[in-house]
Amino acid sequence: MGKASSKESVNQVIHIITTLMRGGAENQLLILASEQVSQGKDVHVFFLKDKSELAAEFKLSGASVHAEIANISPLRQVSALRKFLGESRFRGAIVHGHLPRAQIIAALSVEKSQFLICSRHDEDKFFPNGHLWFSRLLFKLVDRKTRKWIAISQSVRESMNKYGENPKRGEIEVVHYGYRSAQNKLDSSLFEELSETYDIREEQFVVGCVARLVWQKDHATLLKAFGIYSSKNPKARLILIGDGPLRNQLIELARELGILDSVVFVGKVSNVREHLQLLDVFVLSSITEGFGLVLLEAMEAELPIIASKISAIPEVLGDSGLLFETGNPRDLARMIELLEIRQTRDNYSDMSRKKLKEYAPEIMFAKIENVYEKAVLIL
Repeated sequence: MGKASSKESVNQVIHIITTLMRGGAENQLLILASEQVSQGKDVHVFFLKDKSELAAEFKLSGASVHAEIANISPLRQVSALRKFLGESRFRGAIVHGHLPRAQIIAALSVEKSQFLICSRHDEDKFFPNGHLWFSRLLFKLVDRKTRKWIAISQSVRESMNKYGENPKRGEIEVVHYGYRSAQNKLDSSLFEELSETYDIREEQFVVGCVARLVWQKDHATLLKAFGIYSSKNPKARLILIGDGPLRNQLIELARELGILDSVVFVGKVSNVREHLQLLDVFVLSSITEGFGLVLLEAMEAELPIIASKISAIPEVLGDSGLLFETGNPRDLARMIELLEIRQTRDNYSDMSRKKLKEYAPEIMFAKIENVYEKAVLIL
């Protein structure tokens, strides 16, 4: 296969992702696509299923969103995508697949003249719900057509190696997520309204988390830690932002621990930034985390961060936050107590603000662009 025939064709980027519902990989693609458009690339985004929740934001960024292959059979998706990619203007284009289902469709559709890049967004094996041998088989199917693999963290790359999913064309490139800070100002009146809604007073010490209520986030350890801490500071509050299948189970645990009156189960919200302003300390108690995009949201809010010492979290936080022993509520409670001191909180808040600069979108774009260039040069 020859190299791309012209600068114009290299500037064509077609992203394929499983859904455009709001989530870590999807939000990250929005940031990447926006940055690529701003750098003069012609960006197209295809999604395979569900509603196009983020479509308006992608279009606003200047990317073209294609819904024509959404929610049809995989065979029809491959047929339609092949027809699109077969247009002469896309000769030598970059085709970038995100998440396993989309990567399989991309591998079955990509033209010989194009360059397939695949990003891994989590630590699980390629096909999470199947046997390891089947996951490896599907990985090899995709890898045959893939020029370069990108892992969103060193931890994800190590997981790929652990599962024996090793690319045949060179090393896996690590590119951290980028983060675009919100341009709009915080709504101060909404902050006051939320404080009243959740009955939070200025003098109260407030700990919180933003995460789906699923086992991977280990809210049980956070609740137990808060129970230990609140025995010393009964006026403290815990705010859990997010929803999920474990909601009722976690409410029952809070009741058993005698802290239900001090815990606010907020549910899923659209205004996360305003909710983060309610917190004095942000905690992420996950037992696995491919990256932890919510950590960057907490950094933007200039919050001191406590997180479990697992997976990609130490890599993402560096020295800007406190790390506790995963699954150890007493260790977590001890760190919450450390951050009662205002000066300590201020120091970690400052470190959060500075650390976020390392995840600027233009830095991520430059690294992704470098991967694209390497892929084009592979014979």
